Amino acid sequence: MVYPTPHWEILEPSAAGWSADLLDKARSYAGAAGSSAVMIVQHGRVIAEWGDTSRRTDVASIRKSLLSALFGIAIAEGRVKLRTRWPISASMTSHPA
Repeated sequence: MVYPTPHWEILEPSAAGWSADLLDKARSYAGAAGSSAVMIVQHGRVIAEWGDTSRRTDVASIRKSLLSALFGIAIAEGRVKLRTRWPISASMTSHPA
């Protein structure tokens, strides 16, 4: 089953190819960064979560970053074609005006 549903399907991280050691490092990093909750979802299934993921959280401050990440994924998957004179990897300051 895929989100949105009342209950999320949970998949063991190792069954989805995730490293338990790296997830532990991510948990530590999130805690040190002051994250209130983290949920890792792959193909509509919960791989890992910590903190109170059922509590609503104001995420307005991350909207631009989240949309940029989702747009980047869509580009990488070939679902969005960009028309540009410069390669995507070029720095915005390195091309001619």
